[in-house]
Amino acid sequence: MKNLFQNITFLIILLVIFSCNKNFLTDEQSLLSTSSSIVISPDWESNDYTIFQQGYRNAKFTVSKAPEWLKISSSSGQFTNNSAILNCKANECRDFSEIGLYYTYLTLTVEGRGDLVIPVVYINEGDPAISADNSLKINYNDMPYDGFQFKIKNTGYGILFWNVIQHPEWLNFHTRNAWTSDKQVGGIIAPNETDAFYLTYNTNIAFTEYLPGKIIIASNDKNEPFIEVEVEIDFGNPSLYLWDEVLDFGLTETIRDFRFSNQGDGFLTWKIEGCPEWLTVSENSGILQKQYLTSLTFTCNRELLSSGSNTATIYLVTNDKNRPSVPITVTII
Repeated sequence: MKNLFQNITFLIILLVIFSCNKNFLTDEQSLLSTSSSIVISPDWESNDYTIFQQGYRNAKFTVSKAPEWLKISSSSGQFTNNSAILNCKANECRDFSEIGLYYTYLTLTVEGRGDLVIPVVYINEGDPAISADNSLKINYNDMPYDGFQFKIKNTGYGILFWNVIQHPEWLNFHTRNAWTSDKQVGGIIAPNETDAFYLTYNTNIAFTEYLPGKIIIASNDKNEPFIEVEVEIDFGNPSLYLWDEVLDFGLTETIRDFRFSNQGDGFLTWKIEGCPEWLTVSENSGILQKQYLTSLTFTCNRELLSSGSNTATIYLVTNDKNRPSVPITVTII
Protein backbone atom coordinates (compact mmCIF):
# COMPACT_ATOMS: atom_id res chain seq x y z
CA MET A 1 0.00 0.00 0.00
CA LYS A 2 3.01 2.31 0.39
CA ASN A 3 3.45 2.34 -3.41
CA LEU A 4 -0.16 3.39 -3.83
CA PHE A 5 0.27 6.18 -1.29
CA GLN A 6 3.34 7.50 -3.08
CA ASN A 7 1.57 7.51 -6.43
CA ILE A 8 -1.53 9.20 -5.04
CA THR A 9 0.79 12.03 -4.03
CA PHE A 10 2.24 12.15 -7.54
CA LEU A 11 -1.20 12.20 -9.19
CA ILE A 12 -2.50 15.08 -7.07
CA ILE A 13 0.59 17.27 -6.77
CA LEU A 14 0.06 19.43 -9.88
CA LEU A 15 -3.52 20.13 -8.92
CA VAL A 16 -2.34 21.00 -5.42
CA ILE A 17 0.24 23.48 -6.67
CA PHE A 18 -2.32 25.19 -8.88
CA SER A 19 -4.88 25.44 -6.10
CA CYS A 20 -2.34 26.76 -3.62
CA ASN A 21 -1.03 29.46 -5.94
CA LYS A 22 -4.55 30.54 -6.83
CA ASN A 23 -6.16 30.51 -3.41
CA PHE A 24 -4.02 31.13 -0.38
CA LEU A 25 -0.68 32.48 -1.53
CA THR A 26 -2.44 35.70 -2.51
CA ASP A 27 -2.97 36.31 1.20
CA GLU A 28 0.61 35.45 2.12
CA GLN A 29 2.62 37.34 -0.48
CA SER A 30 5.76 37.38 1.72
CA LEU A 31 5.86 33.57 1.94
CA LEU A 32 8.00 31.35 -0.26
CA SER A 33 6.22 28.41 -1.90
CA THR A 34 7.53 24.91 -2.58
CA SER A 35 6.54 22.22 -5.08
CA SER A 36 6.56 19.60 -2.30
CA SER A 37 3.17 18.67 -0.89
CA ILE A 38 1.60 16.67 1.90
CA VAL A 39 -1.28 14.54 0.69
CA ILE A 40 -2.92 12.85 3.66
CA SER A 41 -6.03 11.05 4.85
CA PRO A 42 -7.26 10.16 8.35
CA ASP A 43 -7.58 6.59 7.06
CA TRP A 44 -3.80 6.32 6.54
CA GLU A 45 -1.11 5.52 9.06
CA SER A 46 1.55 8.12 9.83
CA ASN A 47 4.06 8.62 7.01
CA ASP A 48 7.28 10.46 6.29
CA TYR A 49 6.89 13.34 3.83
CA THR A 50 9.92 14.74 2.06
CA ILE A 51 10.03 18.50 1.65
CA PHE A 52 12.50 19.66 -0.98
CA GLN A 53 13.62 23.25 -1.46
CA GLN A 54 16.59 24.14 -3.63
CA GLY A 55 19.22 26.24 -1.86
CA TYR A 56 18.18 25.36 1.70
CA ARG A 57 21.09 22.98 2.19
CA ASN A 58 21.32 22.29 5.95
CA ALA A 59 19.09 25.05 7.37
CA LYS A 60 17.14 24.48 10.60
CA PHE A 61 13.37 24.98 10.71
CA THR A 62 10.37 25.05 13.04
CA VAL A 63 6.71 24.40 12.23
CA SER A 64 5.14 27.80 12.88
CA LYS A 65 1.66 27.18 11.50
CA ALA A 66 -0.28 23.98 10.82
CA PRO A 67 -3.91 22.78 10.67
CA GLU A 68 -5.25 21.61 14.03
CA TRP A 69 -6.11 18.18 12.63
CA LEU A 70 -2.56 17.56 11.34
CA LYS A 71 -0.39 15.69 13.84
CA ILE A 72 3.33 16.29 13.23
CA SER A 73 5.72 14.13 15.23
CA SER A 74 8.28 16.91 15.68
CA SER A 75 7.78 20.68 15.52
CA SER A 76 11.36 21.33 14.48
CA GLY A 77 14.05 19.81 12.31
CA GLN A 78 16.74 20.47 9.77
CA PHE A 79 17.13 20.36 6.02
CA THR A 80 19.83 17.99 4.78
CA ASN A 81 21.03 18.54 1.23
CA ASN A 82 17.95 20.71 0.54
CA SER A 83 15.50 18.09 1.89
CA ALA A 84 13.60 17.81 5.15
CA ILE A 85 11.41 15.04 6.55
CA LEU A 86 8.09 15.61 8.28
CA ASN A 87 6.34 12.64 9.87
CA CYS A 88 2.60 13.36 9.79
CA LYS A 89 -0.74 11.79 10.64
CA ALA A 90 -4.18 13.26 9.98
CA ASN A 91 -6.95 13.18 12.55
CA GLU A 92 -10.57 13.36 11.43
CA CYS A 93 -11.80 16.90 10.81
CA ARG A 94 -15.51 17.68 11.17
CA ASP A 95 -15.23 20.55 8.70
CA PHE A 96 -14.16 18.07 6.03
CA SER A 97 -16.94 15.53 6.57
CA GLU A 98 -18.05 15.44 2.94
CA ILE A 99 -16.21 13.20 0.50
CA GLY A 100 -13.59 15.18 -1.40
CA LEU A 101 -10.17 16.85 -1.42
CA TYR A 102 -9.56 19.79 0.91
CA TYR A 103 -6.65 22.17 0.33
CA THR A 104 -4.80 24.08 3.03
CA TYR A 105 -1.18 24.58 4.08
CA LEU A 106 1.35 24.58 6.87
CA THR A 107 4.23 27.00 7.33
CA LEU A 108 7.85 26.28 8.17
CA THR A 109 9.97 29.09 9.56
CA VAL A 110 13.43 28.42 8.19
CA GLU A 111 16.52 29.84 9.84
CA GLY A 112 17.95 32.67 7.75
CA ARG A 113 15.37 32.28 4.96
CA GLY A 114 11.95 33.21 6.32
CA ASP A 115 8.69 31.33 6.02
CA LEU A 116 8.09 28.43 3.63
CA VAL A 117 4.56 27.35 2.63
CA ILE A 118 3.88 23.60 2.33
CA PRO A 119 0.62 22.75 0.52
CA VAL A 120 -1.47 20.18 2.40
CA VAL A 121 -4.33 18.11 0.95
CA TYR A 122 -6.78 16.41 3.29
CA ILE A 123 -8.57 13.52 1.59
CA ASN A 124 -11.94 12.24 2.75
CA GLU A 125 -11.91 9.02 0.75
CA GLY A 126 -15.33 7.70 1.70
CA ASP A 127 -15.97 4.11 0.70
CA PRO A 128 -14.80 3.55 -2.90
CA ALA A 129 -15.09 0.16 -4.63
CA ILE A 130 -13.10 -0.93 -7.65
CA SER A 131 -14.61 -2.95 -10.48
CA ALA A 132 -12.68 -4.35 -13.45
CA ASP A 133 -12.47 -7.46 -15.61
CA ASN A 134 -10.21 -10.13 -14.11
CA SER A 135 -8.98 -11.35 -17.49
CA LEU A 136 -8.49 -9.95 -20.97
CA LYS A 137 -7.15 -10.99 -24.33
CA ILE A 138 -5.48 -8.58 -26.75
CA ASN A 139 -5.92 -9.41 -30.43
CA TYR A 140 -2.86 -9.23 -32.69
CA ASN A 141 -4.70 -6.64 -34.80
CA ASP A 142 -4.80 -4.22 -31.85
CA MET A 143 -1.96 -2.03 -33.02
CA PRO A 144 -0.34 0.78 -30.96
CA TYR A 145 -2.57 3.60 -32.26
CA ASP A 146 -5.73 1.71 -31.34
CA GLY A 147 -4.97 -0.73 -28.57
CA PHE A 148 -7.20 -2.67 -26.26
CA GLN A 149 -9.29 -0.56 -23.92
CA PHE A 150 -9.30 -1.67 -20.29
CA LYS A 151 -11.85 -0.02 -18.00
CA ILE A 152 -11.85 0.54 -14.25
CA LYS A 153 -15.04 1.66 -12.52
CA ASN A 154 -15.70 3.09 -9.08
CA THR A 155 -18.92 1.45 -7.92
CA GLY A 156 -18.66 2.73 -4.34
CA TYR A 157 -19.43 6.01 -2.63
CA GLY A 158 -16.01 7.57 -2.32
CA ILE A 159 -12.90 8.68 -4.22
CA LEU A 160 -11.08 5.76 -5.84
CA PHE A 161 -7.32 5.95 -6.26
CA TRP A 162 -5.80 3.22 -8.41
CA ASN A 163 -2.28 2.42 -9.50
CA VAL A 164 -0.70 -0.32 -11.64
CA ILE A 165 2.05 -1.84 -9.49
CA GLN A 166 2.95 -4.80 -11.72
CA HIS A 167 2.56 -5.71 -15.37
CA PRO A 168 4.28 -7.87 -18.01
CA GLU A 169 7.24 -6.19 -19.65
CA TRP A 170 5.73 -6.72 -23.09
CA LEU A 171 2.75 -4.47 -22.31
CA ASN A 172 2.56 -0.78 -23.13
CA PHE A 173 0.08 1.54 -21.41
CA HIS A 174 -1.59 4.45 -23.14
CA THR A 175 -3.31 6.96 -20.88
CA ARG A 176 -5.05 10.20 -21.75
CA ASN A 177 -1.80 12.14 -21.56
CA ALA A 178 1.08 9.99 -22.78
CA TRP A 179 2.40 6.58 -23.67
CA THR A 180 4.16 4.87 -20.82
CA SER A 181 5.43 1.43 -19.87
CA ASP A 182 6.48 2.08 -16.30
CA LYS A 183 4.58 1.13 -13.14
CA GLN A 184 3.39 4.66 -12.35
CA VAL A 185 0.19 4.37 -14.38
CA GLY A 186 -2.76 5.33 -12.20
CA GLY A 187 -5.74 7.58 -11.76
CA ILE A 188 -8.46 9.08 -9.58
CA ILE A 189 -12.11 8.12 -10.14
CA ALA A 190 -15.20 9.80 -8.71
CA PRO A 191 -18.19 7.70 -7.52
CA ASN A 192 -20.00 5.85 -10.32
CA GLU A 193 -17.47 7.04 -12.88
CA THR A 194 -15.19 5.00 -15.16
CA ASP A 195 -11.56 5.48 -16.14
CA ALA A 196 -9.78 3.70 -18.97
CA PHE A 197 -6.34 3.05 -20.38
CA TYR A 198 -5.25 1.32 -23.55
CA LEU A 199 -3.04 -1.75 -23.73
CA THR A 200 -0.77 -2.70 -26.59
CA TYR A 201 2.14 -5.08 -26.84
CA ASN A 202 5.81 -4.38 -27.47
CA THR A 203 6.68 -5.91 -30.84
CA ASN A 204 10.40 -5.81 -29.99
CA ILE A 205 9.99 -8.68 -27.53
CA ALA A 206 9.63 -12.34 -28.52
CA PHE A 207 6.51 -13.28 -26.59
CA THR A 208 6.85 -17.04 -26.46
CA GLU A 209 8.70 -16.79 -23.13
CA TYR A 210 6.43 -14.19 -21.56
CA LEU A 211 2.82 -15.26 -22.13
CA PRO A 212 0.49 -15.21 -20.37
CA GLY A 213 1.02 -12.30 -17.99
CA LYS A 214 -0.58 -10.56 -15.06
CA ILE A 215 -1.49 -6.97 -14.21
CA ILE A 216 -1.79 -6.10 -10.51
CA ILE A 217 -3.70 -2.93 -9.59
CA ALA A 218 -3.58 -1.43 -6.10
CA SER A 219 -6.37 0.83 -4.92
CA ASN A 220 -7.88 2.30 -1.78
CA ASP A 221 -10.84 -0.07 -1.94
CA LYS A 222 -10.89 -1.24 1.67
CA ASN A 223 -12.43 -4.61 0.82
CA GLU A 224 -10.26 -5.36 -2.22
CA PRO A 225 -7.01 -3.35 -2.10
CA PHE A 226 -5.41 -5.42 -4.88
CA ILE A 227 -6.92 -6.92 -8.01
CA GLU A 228 -5.19 -9.24 -10.46
CA VAL A 229 -5.93 -9.26 -14.17
CA GLU A 230 -4.76 -12.16 -16.31
CA VAL A 231 -3.72 -10.91 -19.75
CA GLU A 232 -2.66 -12.67 -22.92
CA ILE A 233 -2.35 -11.99 -26.64
CA ASP A 234 -4.21 -13.82 -29.38
CA PHE A 235 -1.65 -14.08 -32.19
CA GLY A 236 -4.10 -15.50 -34.70
CA ASN A 237 -2.91 -18.27 -37.03
CA PRO A 238 0.66 -17.59 -38.21
CA SER A 239 2.28 -19.97 -40.69
CA LEU A 240 6.04 -20.46 -41.01
CA TYR A 241 7.55 -20.77 -44.49
CA LEU A 242 11.24 -21.75 -44.93
CA TRP A 243 13.31 -21.44 -48.07
CA ASP A 244 15.77 -24.02 -46.77
CA GLU A 245 16.38 -26.14 -43.67
CA VAL A 246 20.16 -26.44 -44.16
CA LEU A 247 23.00 -24.00 -43.49
CA ASP A 248 26.00 -25.12 -45.53
CA PHE A 249 29.23 -23.14 -45.03
CA GLY A 250 31.19 -25.40 -47.36
CA LEU A 251 35.00 -25.26 -47.38
CA THR A 252 35.65 -21.53 -46.92
CA GLU A 253 32.44 -19.55 -46.19
CA THR A 254 32.07 -17.82 -42.81
CA ILE A 255 28.76 -16.02 -43.39
CA ARG A 256 25.44 -17.43 -44.57
CA ASP A 257 22.01 -15.83 -44.83
CA PHE A 258 18.89 -17.67 -43.72
CA ARG A 259 15.39 -16.54 -44.72
CA PHE A 260 11.91 -17.40 -43.54
CA SER A 261 8.50 -15.74 -43.69
CA ASN A 262 5.03 -15.68 -42.16
CA GLN A 263 2.42 -16.76 -44.68
CA GLY A 264 -0.45 -17.03 -42.20
CA ASP A 265 -3.08 -14.72 -40.74
CA GLY A 266 -1.53 -13.64 -37.47
CA PHE A 267 1.79 -12.72 -35.88
CA LEU A 268 4.66 -15.22 -35.92
CA THR A 269 6.96 -15.19 -32.90
CA TRP A 270 10.30 -16.92 -33.32
CA LYS A 271 13.65 -17.58 -31.66
CA ILE A 272 16.85 -19.46 -32.47
CA GLU A 273 17.99 -22.11 -30.00
CA GLY A 274 20.97 -24.45 -29.72
CA CYS A 275 23.75 -22.55 -31.47
CA PRO A 276 27.20 -24.06 -30.73
CA GLU A 277 29.97 -21.74 -29.56
CA TRP A 278 31.38 -21.37 -33.06
CA LEU A 279 28.09 -20.16 -34.56
CA THR A 280 26.49 -16.75 -33.96
CA VAL A 281 23.36 -15.16 -35.43
CA SER A 282 22.48 -11.51 -36.12
CA GLU A 283 19.17 -11.79 -34.21
CA ASN A 284 18.14 -14.42 -31.67
CA SER A 285 14.41 -13.73 -31.59
CA GLY A 286 11.69 -11.56 -33.04
CA ILE A 287 8.18 -11.28 -34.39
CA LEU A 288 6.86 -11.25 -37.95
CA GLN A 289 3.61 -9.67 -39.04
CA LYS A 290 1.53 -11.56 -41.56
CA GLN A 291 3.01 -11.72 -45.07
CA TYR A 292 6.38 -10.42 -43.83
CA LEU A 293 9.77 -12.10 -44.21
CA THR A 294 13.08 -11.77 -42.42
CA SER A 295 16.68 -12.63 -43.20
CA LEU A 296 19.14 -13.69 -40.50
CA THR A 297 22.91 -13.67 -40.87
CA PHE A 298 24.78 -16.63 -39.36
CA THR A 299 28.52 -16.27 -38.78
CA CYS A 300 30.89 -19.22 -38.36
CA ASN A 301 34.12 -18.77 -36.39
CA ARG A 302 36.32 -21.36 -38.09
CA GLU A 303 39.06 -20.95 -35.49
CA LEU A 304 36.81 -22.70 -32.96
CA LEU A 305 36.03 -25.69 -35.19
CA SER A 306 37.31 -29.20 -34.64
CA SER A 307 39.47 -30.73 -37.35
CA GLY A 308 37.57 -32.35 -40.19
CA SER A 309 33.86 -31.98 -40.89
CA ASN A 310 31.64 -30.22 -38.34
CA THR A 311 27.87 -30.50 -38.07
CA ALA A 312 25.27 -29.18 -35.65
CA THR A 313 21.54 -28.97 -35.32
CA ILE A 314 19.94 -25.71 -34.26
CA TYR A 315 16.22 -25.03 -33.85
CA LEU A 316 13.86 -22.37 -35.09
CA VAL A 317 11.15 -22.24 -32.40
CA THR A 318 7.89 -20.49 -33.36
CA ASN A 319 4.25 -20.19 -32.37
CA ASP A 320 3.14 -21.87 -35.60
CA LYS A 321 0.95 -24.66 -34.23
CA ASN A 322 1.98 -26.97 -37.05
CA ARG A 323 5.73 -26.24 -36.87
CA PRO A 324 6.57 -25.23 -33.30
CA SER A 325 10.22 -26.34 -33.52
CA VAL A 326 12.04 -26.82 -36.83
CA PRO A 327 15.53 -28.42 -36.85
CA ILE A 328 18.11 -26.64 -39.02
CA THR A 329 21.17 -28.64 -40.04
CA VAL A 330 24.47 -26.73 -40.04
CA THR A 331 27.34 -28.28 -42.03
CA ILE A 332 30.96 -27.21 -42.43
CA ILE A 333 33.68 -29.04 -44.29
